[in-house]
Amino acid sequence: MNAVEDRLYRFHRKNAVTGCWIWTRFVDPVTGYGQGTNARGKTRGVHRLAYETWVGQIPKGKLVCHTCDNRRCINPAHLFLGTHGDNYQDAKTKGRNTRGESHGMHKLTEDEVKEIFKRLAAGEPDQRIANDYEVNTISIWRIRHRKTWKHLEAPKFAPRPKGNASHVR
Repeated sequence: MNAVEDRLYRFHRKNAVTGCWIWTRFVDPVTGYGQGTNARGKTRGVHRLAYETWVGQIPKGKLVCHTCDNRRCINPAHLFLGTHGDNYQDAKTKGRNTRGESHGMHKLTEDEVKEIFKRLAAGEPDQRIANDYEVNTISIWRIRHRKTWKHLEAPKFAPRPKGNASHVR
């Protein structure tokens, strides 16, 4: 057994209900992923170290994803390789993607966005709408162009006339 494998074994606890092997050492406060060091002393996600130790190499461009959705889990039976697209689809399938009012950074409600859709369809300037809802014009632009609130049904918006300065880039 090498030093990395020894640390992986020593610093986790098993959850009998979920089957997760929970990393008990340092967890990155921003990402929530357990962190450890590889044989060369480089800090890495422990789920990646666990995969390399017990399953095999991680091909370039691949992520180590969790079937259990527990970022601290190092159980090799809960880890699988995937692309960013695979990981996104997995999150979407499991309902882990936040959108609309469930997103922690939302400033508008669904009802407000529906009203904004109506006002955009009527040709109101982005700046006036932004002022009324106390958001910036970029937020209104993103709603207009379906970059945000895509899950809500929206009417077709009439193109703005050339030279309309309702949106400043």
